[in-house]
Amino acid sequence: MRPNELTAYLNDGVFRLISSVLKESAADRQEKRFLLRQLRIQKHRARIRRRYERTGLHVPVFLIASITERCNLHCKGCYARGCGFCSDAPKDTPLTAKDWGRIFSEAEEFGISFVILAGGEPRLNREVISTAAKEKNLIFPVFTNGTLFDTDMAELFVRSRNLFPVFSIEGGRSATDERRGAGVFEKASSAAEYFHANGALFGAAITVSKENIREVTSDAFFEGLARAGTAAAFFIEYTASGEKDQGLEPDAEDRLYLAERLSYARGRFRSLWVLSFPGDEEFMGGCLAAGIGFFHINPFGAAEPCPFSPFSDRSLKTCSLKEALESPFFSRISASELTAVSHDGGCALSKRKEETMSLLEGEGAEQLKG
Repeated sequence: MRPNELTAYLNDGVFRLISSVLKESAADRQEKRFLLRQLRIQKHRARIRRRYERTGLHVPVFLIASITERCNLHCKGCYARGCGFCSDAPKDTPLTAKDWGRIFSEAEEFGISFVILAGGEPRLNREVISTAAKEKNLIFPVFTNGTLFDTDMAELFVRSRNLFPVFSIEGGRSATDERRGAGVFEKASSAAEYFHANGALFGAAITVSKENIREVTSDAFFEGLARAGTAAAFFIEYTASGEKDQGLEPDAEDRLYLAERLSYARGRFRSLWVLSFPGDEEFMGGCLAAGIGFFHINPFGAAEPCPFSPFSDRSLKTCSLKEALESPFFSRISASELTAVSHDGGCALSKRKEETMSLLEGEGAEQLKG
């Protein structure tokens, strides 16, 4: 797709997502008022993006913001820990809550709709989450392991509604606890039950590997998600950080099976908004990284194409969001064939690391976590 076509496609996707959740979910009256307001807001945000598109600046629909490198879990085969991105000892000075507040304000100004808060475990940066809650025109899906929700933080999410918790699981209790640690599934489930009981929407993020693909695409699993009140389910293909875990990555046959089962789920479980990464990119003409559909900001400010492609020529410590969007590195990636390749599993740029790095050049270019 050309940039203007992709913008139109993603804009329409935002409206369909909110409309679907509004129609099918069991959200309470406060949540439905929030969603109705968001429909109006997001139509305005789409107009802002189209206006910038006409000036030659392509603004993505969403950002991924890793607001901390710390995590309280040590999941088996974790990509972030395996690559050294997630660490208990910071390797650089992270962005402050004030820095993130500026970035969120600039995202609002340029018409971005969603800012995904990730980590590490984003709940470990309470101050940034509180800052995000104040940006009422942005929606913040917060990808969390669900183990650190105290009463104050849970109430903040319920009050704010623009904070949308997404609980990371591997399937049921056995699969989740096997990878994430004993008791993790119970804590995440309890947090989800709290939000459901209070009429607030929440989602689930499922890492799909060869080990769990049959379980997480079963009717029983889909039914469990729907019964629990899950509004959105993100199915994310497992990406290995080293050779020893590559056998867990879904192969071509697995990806075809996953696509078929998710298509089935979309038709049968209407209350559940099902998304697949990177599988859905195939239907959008290729990889959406490097500002095409999104880009990633790491905890230290580096503007990166994708969390799985940690290379940068711009830092949000020293540049504006607009300057990050105008990154020569991003432009070279967008103009290359790297983002147009057919989906063959995992991150397209990560699979082509050397080719991606060859586009990283010029003053200020740096590999921060490669």
